[in-house]
This record gives sequence, C-alpha cells and structure tokens, in this order.
Amino acid sequence: MTEYQFILALIMTAFIGGTAGYLGSLMLTKKMALAGGALGHLTLPGMALALIYGFDVSLGALIFLILGVGLIWWLAGRTKISMEALTAVVFSSSLAIAFLFLPQDKTAQALIGDVSQISLLATVIVTIVSFVVFFLTRKIFPRIILINISPEIAKTQGVSLK
Repeated sequence: MTEYQFILALIMTAFIGGTAGYLGSLMLTKKMALAGGALGHLTLPGMALALIYGFDVSLGALIFLILGVGLIWWLAGRTKISMEALTAVVFSSSLAIAFLFLPQDKTAQALIGDVSQISLLATVIVTIVSFVVFFLTRKIFPRIILINISPEIAKTQGVSLK
C-alpha cells in the first residue's frame, strides 16, 4: 500500500466514522442499534457479484444495500412484523445468497477488503455521500427525537409520525 492510498483510506475513514457516529445516535433512539451490523452484511451479495463480474465492489455493495433497505422498508409498511425481525430475515437471506455466488478464492477480499484498492473516485464519492447523509440526518434529528419523546406533541407540531 502506498502513502497515497493510506491518505485516501484515512480520509474515507474520517468521513464514514463521523457520519456513522451521528447516524448511530439516531439509530439508538429508534431502537435500531443492531441494524447497522445487519446492513453491513447486506452488502455481501453485491460484493460477490462485483468480484465475479469485475466491476467496483463499492458500487455492487451500494446497490444491494439500497435494495435491501428498500425491501425492509417496504415489508415494514405492508406487514405487522417488527423492524428487528425483518432486518434479521433480510440479513440472513443476503448472507445465504452471497455465499452461493461468492467464489472461494475471493472470500477474504469480500469479507475483509483490500485497502490498496481505494481510488480517488471512491474517496470523493464516499465524502459526498457522507456529507449528504450527515446533513439529512441533522435535518430530521429533532423531529425523530420529538416523536420518540411524545408522538402526541409531535403530531400537534405538524410532524408526520411515518
């Protein structure tokens, strides 16, 4: 790993860590503390397909993360199953799908990663996405906290409970 890639890795780590800390505090208030780990594993099928077909692993992971979160959100709106149970079902299904497709020689790369493969483009994308997630979280944070404290007061303030 070169010094350049080490600096890119530090930049990505700083932005992801800062945003994850802020978003994590919101997830704690919504009793979704375990969802972060499950969502991380939700990316494995995308990584497996990216490794098989030779495109960027981050792109494959992002696509499957968006699909998985969308599926959980859709199922939560259509069923009475708890968010934790839905997350567990989608999480375990994604792991099973990932290990069906993942080539054995690429398992370590998919599970652990390779810091030497970080590019400037990936760093820029992560930085932009981190800023967007941070500011969106900052925008909705007071409303979510108000809903958690008192849904009735939130309703009178015009906050949508969904």
